[in-house]
This record gives sequence, structure tokens and C-alpha cells, in this order.
Amino acid sequence: LPPPPVVPAERQLAPDRAHALGYLSCALAGLRGVTHEVKRKPVGAASTVVREGLKLRTRDASAVHAALSAVDDWRALAASPEPPTRQALGLVLHRAREAWEDAALVACALDVRAALAPLPPPRGAGGFRDVDLSACPAAAA
Repeated sequence: LPPPPVVPAERQLAPDRAHALGYLSCALAGLRGVTHEVKRKPVGAASTVVREGLKLRTRDASAVHAALSAVDDWRALAASPEPPTRQALGLVLHRAREAWEDAALVACALDVRAALAPLPPPRGAGGFRDVDLSACPAAAA
């Protein structure tokens, strides 16, 4: 077998930052589709948060934008009852570019959140669950 390709050092994230852009994309998923104008051009709000608010590199902002722009495509592929065609999968991968793993992660996170949405809210005031402490010996004292 040939040796695996060597990734240049400038393209590698530190081990503790390996999934940082994926988590950041999940946190900013609510901003997907939200744009504002900069010099009369539409710019994604998530990209602006990454670049201007968090002061990360433009490449990181582009990766987050690419991941968030491909999320709906990933979700559509996953929701389809038929297996995806090679062409459909290729288009999603092309749109997400290097951030395809992050896009898949965000799509999964959004699907989990959507699956948990029908659960009833917690009982009690302030959103906390009421706990019956009458059976607890420490509470009786």
C-alpha cells in the first residue's frame, strides 16, 4: 500500500482544535440563511461573527459558511427514503468543500434537536422540575 498523503502543517489544526469549527458551526446554526450587506454585497451573519466577533481567520469564517450552506442539503439527503445518488452526494460534497464533515455534524445536531422538540417542557416554576423530597430522610429532618 502507498503511504497516506502528508497534509501540510499550515492546513492542520492543533489536536485540541480538530473539531472546533464543527462545534462553532453547530453553535451558529441558527444564523444560517441570515445575511447583511457589507459594501452592497450580502454577507452571511455567521461568517461575520467568526471573522469580526471572534477575530478568527477568514479561512475559518469561509469554512463555517461552507458548512452551514450545505446543512440543508445533508438533511435532505438523510431524510430521503431512497439512498442518495452519486451525483446528489457529489453536489453536496462540492458545496461543502473541506467542511463536509462539519456540515454533516451540524445536520445531525439539528435533526436531534428537531426530534427532541416535541417533548413536553419541564414542570414547575421557572422551568425546573418539581422534585418530591418527602421520601428523602434528610428532607424530613
